Amino acid sequence: MPFATNHGMRISYDVTGHGPPLVLHHGFAQRAGDWHDAGYVDELAATNTVVLIDARGHGDSDKPHDKSAYIWPVQVFDVIAVLDELKMSRAAYWGYSMGGEFGFGLAAYAPHRISALLCGGASAHGSDMGTAFRGIDGTDPEAFLERLAARTGASSFDGDARTRLFKNDLRALAAAAQDRPSLEHMLGAVSMPCFIYAGGADKDLTQARNSATRIAKARFIVFSDLTHGETFDRSDLVLPEAVRFLEHALESR
Repeated sequence: MPFATNHGMRISYDVTGHGPPLVLHHGFAQRAGDWHDAGYVDELAATNTVVLIDARGHGDSDKPHDKSAYIWPVQVFDVIAVLDELKMSRAAYWGYSMGGEFGFGLAAYAPHRISALLCGGASAHGSDMGTAFRGIDGTDPEAFLERLAARTGASSFDGDARTRLFKNDLRALAAAAQDRPSLEHMLGAVSMPCFIYAGGADKDLTQARNSATRIAKARFIVFSDLTHGETFDRSDLVLPEAVRFLEHALESR
């Protein structure tokens, strides 16, 4: 996997497909390959140059155990570092959960680099991940999973989900779990087309909806009674809406 560098930190990315650039950014404790596994990439790559990024602390990117390496908004500028490495002046950006929060950060700090914004299971309300993971340093895997289940609203993690999570560097994830400030104050200035969505059973649904209502060019969709995790997994439901949005958003600019 190639790397971009942001102040000495290596950020892993992969590129596939042809067409207008589209960045895909995963959520907390995920990795870029999860977009492949959930069935998003093949269809998107047929009409887009898809750039998949591993957040610092995740996947093949560098994984420091020092909390200072994850202070907001450094992850936003990790995305910019990848765009710079690829010499892409602008790209559409699609982030889920934590990746969606980074998307709102891009809209706030680097709006000239984003042609359209898609955010799933996320809002500009801010994050309490640091508070939620207080006292968890990643050295006790069971304690980490218990806290993650409580934060995401999952009943538990078992089977394949448990196996995937244990492949992470849990000390790096614990360091990356930090509170992030609200960006609600900047929503009225967001001028790019936005597609914001969440599952009907996502505990952050109300905040996601509130963010969408404050953006002039935002479309908001609720997907049935899906939980936070189920909404990402259901590419069969999400992709048609997202592709339709992208086609219209990029044609109109």
